[in-house]
Amino acid sequence: MTFENYCSPPEAPVFYPTCDEFADPLEYIEKIRPIASRSGLCKIIPPKVNLFLSDDINYFFVKK
Repeated sequence: MTFENYCSPPEAPVFYPTCDEFADPLEYIEKIRPIASRSGLCKIIPPKVNLFLSDDINYFFVKK
């Protein structure tokens, strides 16, 4: 096998949506489809979301 005719594939685009843009992921994917389809794939880095709504809540765990 020779690598003389090897051509590396194009780099996949990487998207960093905001929380507002990513509120409806399927709508966001539809929005970026024209750009992503040029390379055949893409990478979407979802926004960081704070899962804890309040710091006032006390969490405890019961040992088994």
